[in-house]
Amino acid sequence: MIIKADLTFINKKFHKNKYIVIKSGKIKSILDSSPAHDFETYILSPGFIDNHCHGFGGHDFMEAKPESFKVILESIAKSGTTSVYATAVTQSMELMQKMFEFTSGYKTSKKEANILGIHSEGPFISKHKKGAQPEKHIKQGCAQKLIAMHKSSKATLKIMTFAPEEDLKNEVLKKGKELGIKMQIGHCKASEEEVKKAVAFGAAGITHAYNGMPKSLENETTGFVANTNLYSEIICDGIHNSAQQIK
Repeated sequence: MIIKADLTFINKKFHKNKYIVIKSGKIKSILDSSPAHDFETYILSPGFIDNHCHGFGGHDFMEAKPESFKVILESIAKSGTTSVYATAVTQSMELMQKMFEFTSGYKTSKKEANILGIHSEGPFISKHKKGAQPEKHIKQGCAQKLIAMHKSSKATLKIMTFAPEEDLKNEVLKKGKELGIKMQIGHCKASEEEVKKAVAFGAAGITHAYNGMPKSLENETTGFVANTNLYSEIICDGIHNSAQQIK
């Protein structure tokens, strides 16, 4: 099969008049001309990967039901996102582990986006920067609880949002790194010193940068977020962040 679109995204740039040769479900080569199925008004690009997705199509991954996952993952795939990290909100350990167990055993169809793993947004976060997370289920950092969560996910727990100042001895951060979990800073009231210490111990990213953190870290020019090379999620809707912050 050979396909062509109005624009094709290759090596970080958009190109016109590129013909993609597909054999056995894989891209075999890229040509400058050829008879092809022409998708005249479309953009051809690699699928998006969403590492922080709570749900879609009116459903939430926390529902942990086959029909909910089917709607979410089929709807996401139609929007151009081909892989996701199913994201859990802070809830009771029972409900979170139920979601982890279901997600780890769910088999996606060809019409659905792939699940690359689980992102747990909490529960080791700050009550002062909880956002939409229910305060009664927020917990102080505990390595044993993290081990139980990881076990219930059958090692598919790949990302965790945590607050450094709630992880008093860095035990969650250290254990998370040991288990191969990418530990991201978010929903925190940490000082810049506490954040830098967490980075030194292995924190590898920031969850929804500039949101759910103290003003000292959010400053557009002098804050930690604006001056770090850490991977950072950002909500580019013009509401959660300013144009300068996004830039």
